[in-house]
Amino acid sequence: MKHKNQRSTHTGLRCVLGALIPFLCFLALDLGFRYLYTLAACRPWNNTQALVFSLCWSGLFTALLALLPRVLRRIFTVVLPVAACVFALAHAAMYHLTGNYLSFADLSFAGEGARFFSFAYLHFRIGLILLVLLVCAAAAAAAWMIPKTRYRWYRPVIAVAVLALCVLGIFLQDRAMRESDTDQISWSTPNYDYSTDEAVYTGFSDINRCFHMCGSYQYLCRNILVSNGLEDLLENGRSYAALNSYYESRESHAENAWTGRFAGKNLLLIQLECIDTWMLTEEYMPNLYRLQQESVDWTDNYTPLFSSAATFNTELIANTGLVIPPSGISSKAYASYSVPYSLPHLFAGAGYTCETFHPSRGFIYNRENIHRNWGYTAYHDYSDMGMDDYMRDSEMIRAYEDMVDDAPFLSFIITYSGHGPYDESMDNISEGHWDAVHALTDSLELPGTEADRQEYQRAIAHAMETDDFIGELLDRLEQDGHIDDTVLFFYTDHYNKYMSSTEFVMKLKGSANTDELMKTPCFFYLRGLEPGVVDKAASVFDVPPTIANLFGLETDCRYYPGKDVFSEGTGLVMFRNYDWYDGTTLFTADTPDPERYAGTTKQVHEILDNAWRTFKCNYFDYLKKTEAE
Repeated sequence: MKHKNQRSTHTGLRCVLGALIPFLCFLALDLGFRYLYTLAACRPWNNTQALVFSLCWSGLFTALLALLPRVLRRIFTVVLPVAACVFALAHAAMYHLTGNYLSFADLSFAGEGARFFSFAYLHFRIGLILLVLLVCAAAAAAAWMIPKTRYRWYRPVIAVAVLALCVLGIFLQDRAMRESDTDQISWSTPNYDYSTDEAVYTGFSDINRCFHMCGSYQYLCRNILVSNGLEDLLENGRSYAALNSYYESRESHAENAWTGRFAGKNLLLIQLECIDTWMLTEEYMPNLYRLQQESVDWTDNYTPLFSSAATFNTELIANTGLVIPPSGISSKAYASYSVPYSLPHLFAGAGYTCETFHPSRGFIYNRENIHRNWGYTAYHDYSDMGMDDYMRDSEMIRAYEDMVDDAPFLSFIITYSGHGPYDESMDNISEGHWDAVHALTDSLELPGTEADRQEYQRAIAHAMETDDFIGELLDRLEQDGHIDDTVLFFYTDHYNKYMSSTEFVMKLKGSANTDELMKTPCFFYLRGLEPGVVDKAASVFDVPPTIANLFGLETDCRYYPGKDVFSEGTGLVMFRNYDWYDGTTLFTADTPDPERYAGTTKQVHEILDNAWRTFKCNYFDYLKKTEAE
């Protein structure tokens, strides 16, 4: 009898540990990750709201495991914590690369990004590695501890009760953190505060802040919902009314000395892949550098990133003025939602032919269909352009006859060769430039390691390949006389984020933080135009309204988040996390006395939140239908 009691006690202990350890694994992983990646702008890692969510979700997962048959329970006692560990590592990797945690909105662009994956981009804090190893080991031990016991009716009853209690706790905490209906209706009023916890949580407008506000599991759940538009279905009616009020309150664009100066001219809108400020020098890129010196140069320009799909992020903003919401949007939206104020639609309305040229296949990012929705009538990939190697920009010149026309034209060109990773896998881009690279860089004193130096040299070789295309393009424009009637507008899609060490790039650029890191080249050129500078703060948001103004295109600039850079007033650069820069002040979470800048901060919240809502609810389609009625 004593032996039987001991065995029963032992079995009971194993049952308890088999349930308790997974619960502690889920809880420790969530708390530990937020402790290791605590952000100054976010709630502390142990804040009450996130702790309630974490306890409830950990209990929910544990209760679900308890309901499974023994074999499945053993399997999923390992699988679920390991899956949570994988997400933690993914969040850490994305944060290292982009400064933001993983969002399901980014997964629609994952196929393109995977083509350029490099293990050099993975970087994890040692504490996270140890935590993941501990959780995986504990989960395996818990699975082993689950004993083979006879059916007990009260076990599933207890599990269901715990499950119901946890679901109720999640529901109540979610309700407590959301804005009331009255608050939501009021966000079209001047007194609405976009920066409150309730506003951010309800709108899911700052994913880093939401992550720390509600914990990784609640964040994951809501991210899935909002990224697929499921939470927006009931909000569109309210959004339309508020957006009407918002846009009616905005000032219309006033004409200035630059209005219509390029009316009737052709436009080559050239998005440079990854050409950063430290690459655009007279030694490395002589053709593009000469153009920059003879251009109207935006000397304080930035390319903020609102998506991990950085290239598409920028081409969307530069062409339409719209911006990818941090919570994501259906991938079909980019190819179907109404964008009447996109540049190609405006140019087409003025009688221009509008076509796109990019080496990548049209199905990547679904560009061919998306660009047609924007107003481009054709998408030319490397095959259409007759390129043998889609990575080499110099071969894009083979499509020159399609890029120009005797009739007014807008040709949108996206270069490719600046892309990373900068390793042997892309030597086809570097070859032919090594002698020049080594002659220029071997004696340089660079701030990083030998590995950083090698990446630096490869990056310069990639930039030289892009410069070869620019040189050929200028020669052909000169030969056929189009150099006199064609505006060349250059901007970079993002800073050079393909270097393995962000710290190394920050030292190259003299950047104190990741916002400053996003300073990039932007300038426009026309033969005979007096060179000059735009020294006010500017960004890719300002490209569409500026081009519309320069070419005298009929549009309504109230619908653009940015402004014509030649309009009155100071510039304003807006970043994904609501940081901002106005040419004098760079406002971040660490800026002292934030109340001093409350007016501008509120303005940034208002512009970005309404820009995101405009896209998410397909506002321009609503306007079109309303006008038709």
